[in-house]
Amino acid sequence: MLDETAASIRKATGVTVIAVATDVSDPAAIDQLWSTARSEFGRVDILVTNAGGPSAGPFESHPPSAWSDALRLNFESVVNLTRAVLPGMKERGWGRIINITSIAVKQPVDNLILSNSVRAAVTGFAVQCEAAWNFRRSDHWCMGITDTDGAPRHTSGIRSDGSFSRIGASKLHDRRFDSRRRWLDSHATLMRSTQLLHRPVPPATR
Repeated sequence: MLDETAASIRKATGVTVIAVATDVSDPAAIDQLWSTARSEFGRVDILVTNAGGPSAGPFESHPPSAWSDALRLNFESVVNLTRAVLPGMKERGWGRIINITSIAVKQPVDNLILSNSVRAAVTGFAVQCEAAWNFRRSDHWCMGITDTDGAPRHTSGIRSDGSFSRIGASKLHDRRFDSRRRWLDSHATLMRSTQLLHRPVPPATR
């Protein structure tokens, strides 16, 4: 699927697309990915981090190894990728790091104690990095509950017919959600960074 997606983008845009399957929980694999990116493109201007989520379940169901796995996959991967690209971005005076996290950063989700804990750590890490950069280069996308095959296993807030039963879950066709998404996509948000977590929908889009 990865190669098919790369070929589709390449055909539609004519740009160079390199597909590299990488286990981002493995620091050595990240080093190889970074080496490939530098070899093919010379530099990285925009980094998007988006690993799959850790296992669902209550605290008692997770052994120490589950916590270690979650940290490697969702937190240390962001740290290691940021460590790779940040020096070049600072040297050039421009760059973007976009961390795809979860609505759990703002509102913990039932039965997702690993995700609730680790994804919040990603945001805390990025905020501290931004303070050291003197100007902001990092965006945080806190994605809501999305109607996928995996969603019912991770939350009790989705009914059997695919609709959402709890206030606060993202509704795919909700007008207000769509207006917020358009606002987040706009050029104006590129320099707002972590304010994305706290800023309300602008009055013009309510």
